[in-house]
Amino acid sequence: MAPKSVSNDAYAVSLCKPENAPMKNERSIHLVAVRSPTVHQSVNRVLMLARYLRASVHIVLCSNDCPLSEGKRGDQAHEEARLYLQALCKSISAPDIAITTTIALDGPLAQSAAEIARASRPLLVVKAIAEDANGGRGDWELMQACPVPLLLTRGRPWHASARFAAAVEIPDERWSGLGLQVVRTLLTLSEACGAELDLICAEHEPAAAEGESVAKLELQRISRSLNLPAERSHYLSGSAANALTSFVAQHGYDLLAVGNHPYASRKAFASATVGRLFESVDCDLLFVGVGEPAVMARD
Repeated sequence: MAPKSVSNDAYAVSLCKPENAPMKNERSIHLVAVRSPTVHQSVNRVLMLARYLRASVHIVLCSNDCPLSEGKRGDQAHEEARLYLQALCKSISAPDIAITTTIALDGPLAQSAAEIARASRPLLVVKAIAEDANGGRGDWELMQACPVPLLLTRGRPWHASARFAAAVEIPDERWSGLGLQVVRTLLTLSEACGAELDLICAEHEPAAAEGESVAKLELQRISRSLNLPAERSHYLSGSAANALTSFVAQHGYDLLAVGNHPYASRKAFASATVGRLFESVDCDLLFVGVGEPAVMARD
């Protein structure tokens, strides 16, 4: 099925050549694409981000758990993918953005996309949120494997004045760098996009009787260090899976950044929270891991 035209004019590129791959450390954004009638939603998002960040775009066409070569000769599958990418690129109107492509059909989506990102270190990896169970599993695996910040989108248009939020978990000694990395990454992205930035902290344990919650005080300290108005800092009582998703859904954020926990003891917690976010909110989700480079603001 040929992709729908997107809201930016036709821009064709040569396909599947070695010189078409992005250079390492080039300011680029990777779009992980699968053959889908909704691919234009993620294309529109990545083009918008590329303009904000003054970056090039690299489209990685993957197989999403059902390799295109299944039951066919490899060269036939590759030719189908090449023609699909060609049609996709022709539907894009972005003469101001350099676009390159890669066809990656040999392995699982998460493995292929992560390996390509690891080799070229883009600013961001962007992918449309899968609506089916198999695709959802691929999204989760990509979230765990991606070596740079990963943005998953349903393509909902942002508000004219975009509103971003960072879910801040007050750290313990095992992952103290993660909360800071989430805030730093979203701060630089919000500055590039001209977006408002809120900080949200959900704490399951109630505050001690003798004083305010340590997490609440730490959230206030972080907000002051960023020169954020007090009304941009939100302390929620309750589990993140419930309180955070309800708050985000009610306040109409365009993008929510959350930490991508590398520790096994946190993965069950993260899975429950992310699962609820996928079910309950339609904003973009940005996953940031420990040690990942913060998205760079525009030059």
